[in-house]
Amino acid sequence: MRTGIDEQGALVAGARRSAAKAHPSAYATVVAALLVVACDGTDSAEPSAGTTSTGGTSTGGAGGSTGGSSSGGSSSGGSSVGGHGGGAVPAFEDDFDGTEVDTAVWQVATWTEHGGQTGVDRVYVEDGKLHLVFINDSSAGYLSSAIQSRDEFLYGRWEARLRPAAVPGVLNSFYTIDWDDTANPQSTSDGTKQEIDIEFLTHSFGAGTGQVHYAVHADGLTSFGTNPDIDLGFNPSDDFHVWGFEITPQHIQWFVDGQVLLTYTYSEEPITIDAPYMLKLNAWTSTSWVNGPPATDVPCVYEIDWIRFFPRP
Repeated sequence: MRTGIDEQGALVAGARRSAAKAHPSAYATVVAALLVVACDGTDSAEPSAGTTSTGGTSTGGAGGSTGGSSSGGSSSGGSSVGGHGGGAVPAFEDDFDGTEVDTAVWQVATWTEHGGQTGVDRVYVEDGKLHLVFINDSSAGYLSSAIQSRDEFLYGRWEARLRPAAVPGVLNSFYTIDWDDTANPQSTSDGTKQEIDIEFLTHSFGAGTGQVHYAVHADGLTSFGTNPDIDLGFNPSDDFHVWGFEITPQHIQWFVDGQVLLTYTYSEEPITIDAPYMLKLNAWTSTSWVNGPPATDVPCVYEIDWIRFFPRP
């Protein structure tokens, strides 16, 4: 079993976030060079603050706005994903084969977001999988769950073997968020709010059918979101699939089981991902876009078999 972060998995601390904001193109070059050095064994990591959360649908704090964003000019396609940019060995990996969440790697949410109360009792490891649970509790209301990485990352490829909940009316996510500029100790929420989303709206699931929502957000810029969402031709809750996205200095590609579903090219869109971010997963509901809440007192279980990150310039 391998759990945690190798030296090259997190952004090297010397590549300051302030440089990313002032000179993004130069910063991308620096990060690429640092990742090459890190692969040779240099160890340094810049942990994220990990104290505040954001919504998976649009930027903002806990309980931020929900809803689908307007679609842009990005292309969908059926091409296959190539090999791992960082080599065969991932820089970050958690296969959840232990008996509990590794809190040195992950922060389990205990705050309120999207109108629901998160809690550690609904984030647990069992049978070699991470479980995130949402319950529309008849007494306590919305009981949601969330988990986020303590370290930050940038360019590379994320993969996760996931099975979202089968109960209609919840949202399960796998996404990145630059919530806090860790170079500024005076604030815990002053990041760019750059965000890349994979979101499962379980009301779209049916017999042999289902959809996935992809989005890109950043503070003060026009969001991108699939509208309509992408038809999959299968029900994502029926079985595990390998979902992910690759982030480069030029574009983002989302894929499932090695098949590219969408490409977002920065030169054609208002948002460029160039700031360090943490990885986050959550489970929540809303009455509008998510078509919730789900049935009362029914556990809605989101299962994560493993997560991997392969860095690249």
